[in-house]
Amino acid sequence: MVIALFLTAMFAPVGNKVTQAVGRLFGDEPKVEITASAINSPCDQRWGVPRSGGYRPPAQDSGEALALMRDQTAFGKWAGDHDAAAMDGLDIDIFAAGPRDQTAVLTDVRIKVIERKPAIPMEPLRLPCGGPGEFSWFEVPLDVLPIGRAVSAREIYRRWPQSAVAAPNSKTRPAEHARAEKVRRLSLPMSLTQSDPEALRITGKPGSTDVRWQIELVWTIPGKEQKNSVVDWDGRPFRTAGTV
Repeated sequence: MVIALFLTAMFAPVGNKVTQAVGRLFGDEPKVEITASAINSPCDQRWGVPRSGGYRPPAQDSGEALALMRDQTAFGKWAGDHDAAAMDGLDIDIFAAGPRDQTAVLTDVRIKVIERKPAIPMEPLRLPCGGPGEFSWFEVPLDVLPIGRAVSAREIYRRWPQSAVAAPNSKTRPAEHARAEKVRRLSLPMSLTQSDPEALRITGKPGSTDVRWQIELVWTIPGKEQKNSVVDWDGRPFRTAGTV
């Protein structure tokens, strides 16, 4: 499995939000505000449910599918009820803003693979697509990352330099969308302020595996204790699976 991390200074949507995951707020005061959304990739995001369960998702052009796309709460419930997986990739947008009148520092981004097994047959749910955006981008091989340990972006850069920065015409993105993407490398540490929040886009690519994973943001405020913010899907890991 491969994961691509995008970084944007301002929010530039590339699809439609399909659910909302809430980042943790730490301490009394000051606080760093962190929210995350699972979104559709430009025109190619698919979701699936295990075929063994016998459930058949609604058709792409059905009213039920449209309602799921428009209603984040309904989609989150649907995904949880049916143990849905994002097929062949999942985009997560993370927005982080520092406390009022202070600057926080994002010191690390970590990816933690919780479970990985071979992909299984899925019944697809296809949702309507959106438009492209502009992102910084790097890819890391999640199919070989250790299970149960959060791996720093710095370690990923060091151990897999060949995949640390992807060109905008990378085969992991369709060419028609790559034209709208501008590549720049993630640079840590990163300042977080209330007036200039940062947005990161993380895209998990599963290869031929079925992966449950989460994101961890490590940040600090000068003179304060370092904090670790776990980003997941409403308390459960993200699930991303390959097509078999």
